Amino acid sequence: MKAEELLSSFNTHRVKYLVVGGYTVFFYAARATRDKDLFVKADAANARGVYAALAAFGIPLANIAVDSLADPGKFIRFGREPVAVDILPNVDGVDLDDTWGRRAPAGRMRDLADVEEIQAARAHPPNP
Repeated sequence: MKAEELLSSFNTHRVKYLVVGGYTVFFYAARATRDKDLFVKADAANARGVYAALAAFGIPLANIAVDSLADPGKFIRFGREPVAVDILPNVDGVDLDDTWGRRAPAGRMRDLADVEEIQAARAHPPNP
């Protein structure tokens, strides 16, 4: 399983998520990790996007309900260490919207483009 392909599927399905945990530390220091943690916004619209992204990526979802992906009291794990992925609708002490909003001040072109896309999506939500 390639994390880049999963994240690409999340991006294609406009999932609001952050990569958290040991995988993020890897970019700054040598640290092995046994899984990848993806913190996803816990709401119905994002849960549908997560479900669609996982399905497109090829994850078997027969025993997973869409609404469980929006439940902050649950998390979904698939794969096995060292390539396991945890989908986390909650990270104690972290507000995803607040953290997401801090990406723009870095001024990176990709981050600024992401913010523009998110603002456009909010202004023109898709028809259900």
